[in-house]
Amino acid sequence: MIHLLKAWRNKHTFSNTCSTCCRKLDFGSFNFKTCCNQFYYLKTRSNHPVESIAVETRRYTFALPHLLKHTSSDQEFVVFNDPLYWQVSTTLIYEKVMKFVMGHPMTRRTQDVQPPEKSHFFYKQLQEAPLNHGSMVRRSCGKTTLMRQYVFGKRCILSMRGTISADSSLEPNELRVSTKLTHLVGQHVLVNRMPSLQPENVLDLKVVGTWQADCFGLPLEVLESLHADFDGDEINVWIFENMQSRAECMFLLNSRFQMGSKITGLKLSPCQDMLVVFYLMYDRINFLPYKDPHKDLKKTFRTLYDLYGSEKTYQWFNEMRLYYLDVLQNQIVFATTLEEILNLVERAKKSFLNFKKKIPEDV
Repeated sequence: MIHLLKAWRNKHTFSNTCSTCCRKLDFGSFNFKTCCNQFYYLKTRSNHPVESIAVETRRYTFALPHLLKHTSSDQEFVVFNDPLYWQVSTTLIYEKVMKFVMGHPMTRRTQDVQPPEKSHFFYKQLQEAPLNHGSMVRRSCGKTTLMRQYVFGKRCILSMRGTISADSSLEPNELRVSTKLTHLVGQHVLVNRMPSLQPENVLDLKVVGTWQADCFGLPLEVLESLHADFDGDEINVWIFENMQSRAECMFLLNSRFQMGSKITGLKLSPCQDMLVVFYLMYDRINFLPYKDPHKDLKKTFRTLYDLYGSEKTYQWFNEMRLYYLDVLQNQIVFATTLEEILNLVERAKKSFLNFKKKIPEDV
């Protein structure tokens, strides 16, 4: 495993023959192989299902005491992502974890071996390694974040900044751009709101359409999770072409495949209209397998995520979006009659007179 990590960092390419010894590479059932201390991907399998590598451990107890649930498990092996999705910073973390698991010294300068009590520290690093920035909990908010390091780790080639607007016709993982950016339709981009009220504010969205307005259209569920409104708030949009970066963003930063968030719980958040419809139509909603008894939609989605995972939760978010749009457009009309308005005017006059009576005359 350590040899594989070092070979990956030296060079990696799609090829069927070794560039050093010119021998034909026998990949077997794998999508990658090392030869002459070089790393190669199978050329005919550039798009393939995600594979994993399992490495046996010494049955250390990987505990996470900093989490509320105090998760603990006697783990017999560690599972690594497919090397196709590795990046340089990821391999450095993996190599440290491998040395810890095998009982090897961390560096050549010292022969000190880390004790098993350090397992929770390395396990936490292993979980966060694909995200390229260490612990998200330790990141500060606002303009002092490691945002540039984060997006550069994704090999972004271009960035844009623009005003945001709501577009309820979009699914929760989609984005609409100006007609000047038609060439981006069909691509995945990174979106972040800066400055932000929370550390984790980077999402992967798919550009699905254009409009005449010179602004970005975002789903209401994304705007709510980013605490964004429509009084001139802006977002950054980062474009990347690297295949590894696209795969990492699509499967780690897209709410459809990874709904969980270490900061907010979920990457999506129900908007105000969705909350109102859920409360009013609670007894009629039958497409959700679970509904919080206190009519709390946020707790409902968190429970569904714990039970069914990311993709199912995403589907129910989208179903709830379509449902509340149908209810507000076709079933319920929030309006005030003329009689009610006149009644409010009379009440306002009476309350104002009562207010004037309480004001001292010398004021």
